[in-house]
Amino acid sequence: MTLYRTSGDSPFCARFRRRAQSGKQVAALVEIKARFDEANNIQWARRLEENGVHVVYGVLGLKTHCKVALVVRREDDAIRRYVHLGTGNYNPQTARQYTDLSFFTQRREITEDASALFNMLTGYSEPPDWKRLAVARSICRPG
Repeated sequence: MTLYRTSGDSPFCARFRRRAQSGKQVAALVEIKARFDEANNIQWARRLEENGVHVVYGVLGLKTHCKVALVVRREDDAIRRYVHLGTGNYNPQTARQYTDLSFFTQRREITEDASALFNMLTGYSEPPDWKRLAVARSICRPG
């Protein structure tokens, strides 16, 4: 999941820690350049790391401002992927103040793009030819 802003009562962070402690692979991109939330995000990133979450701190020189969550599960001897795309910051406090849009899907073209995005953001692969997601060129080819 990408985390741009979060809070002390974030159910996502609590679940991330529990999942990682139970042996699941959990990765989070925590954007440090979240205006006025930098110190808070660094604190959360450290807590997540202490609990076994693989934390990535964004792309050098850029602000990663996407709101994406990807779940990969083994179900009935098959791998299934689910993606949540949203306009909100996954912050329970600001969610009460704003109206955000969400899209939850398991459509193959979108889940493949989301998987490729996370692989690229965590440093495991080069950018693909995107099928459905619109990703800024500067994130794909920094420098």
